[in-house]
Amino acid sequence: MAMSKAVITTLSETIDDPYALLERLNRVIESTMKKRLFMTLSMLWIDPVAHQLQLLNCGHPFPLRRSPEGKWEFMEAQGLPIGMKPSFRITPVALPMKSGERWVLCTDGLAESLDDESHLKSGFDVFREYLASRPLLPVEDSCSDLLDNHLAFREQRAQEDDFTVVVVERIMTSGNECSPS
Repeated sequence: MAMSKAVITTLSETIDDPYALLERLNRVIESTMKKRLFMTLSMLWIDPVAHQLQLLNCGHPFPLRRSPEGKWEFMEAQGLPIGMKPSFRITPVALPMKSGERWVLCTDGLAESLDDESHLKSGFDVFREYLASRPLLPVEDSCSDLLDNHLAFREQRAQEDDFTVVVVERIMTSGNECSPS
């Protein structure tokens, strides 16, 4: 993880194309790890001026988007994990980013640790329902709320996997311009 962060931080200073950035990261991870380790990731590349984003997914759980109307949906983008193969192929998805839209990116541990007693739903569907049940708080408070009220924390269960959550929201500023938060 530290190596990936260093590579992305360094390369993002000179590369302004998200696909090219991930392609270079794939080369570094694949050549260094020799297929012993690979990583998944989901990336939102936000252009606040054009009110657009690109979703790039490398084998990671799909992020969830909350529309300004309040509907949560998985946003799919296909790709293999970073470092799995020397050739890099993902399919970026370009989308408009509307004012009031919220995105939640998380690790699989957060969703898979939620129980569905009926066993008819995946942990990810249960997670979407969990998100919909939570109050719409400011971004600064939302991550804490999602973790603090998660069943695993409320029941003080042992954590079998990592829990990471990132929340991004597009808000209208006083000058009627949108900015990511």
